[in-house]
Amino acid sequence: MASEEQVRRTLNRFITSFNAALAGPPSDPLDPEVAHIELWATALVGSNLFLESWTEGHPIFGRTKVWTSRLIHITADLKWARTVNRWYSLEKPLSEKIEGVFPSTQSLEADILSNPEFVRVPMEVAVRAMRDCPNLMRKLAAGSSCKDLIPAFEDIEAMWPPEDGLYPSEN
Repeated sequence: MASEEQVRRTLNRFITSFNAALAGPPSDPLDPEVAHIELWATALVGSNLFLESWTEGHPIFGRTKVWTSRLIHITADLKWARTVNRWYSLEKPLSEKIEGVFPSTQSLEADILSNPEFVRVPMEVAVRAMRDCPNLMRKLAAGSSCKDLIPAFEDIEAMWPPEDGLYPSEN
């Protein structure tokens, strides 16, 4: 069971991350705090959405396969992703690579590319999870001793999602 201090720290990290997403991605994709990922897919572990991908120049891990921290936003142009920990600049999604090999297959990764720890999900599922994330964090605050953080989550919910256009699945 998480201590009150751990819950408060986690909720404050989400508040910081939501505000960063609302402010928009970095203006410099070469910012040393930005990780660059390619061949990415959205995936779930339980109710936690994240990106699974290959990274170039991750500030901590360098070039490797990664699973990000919880994903909270992907820009409509699919060029940037915001997780709880950082911004990622996005290259080609894994689905484009798969569609190049299997052109008549849609959402193939959700059907055949899974492992026992997580399941890849199509963008439509990811969008719903990202849209609901501030609401879930507000509920977590309400059910904890961090009720004083509820107004911050309500403010975020009123502005969520960031206004950078519609996701492709919403057009």
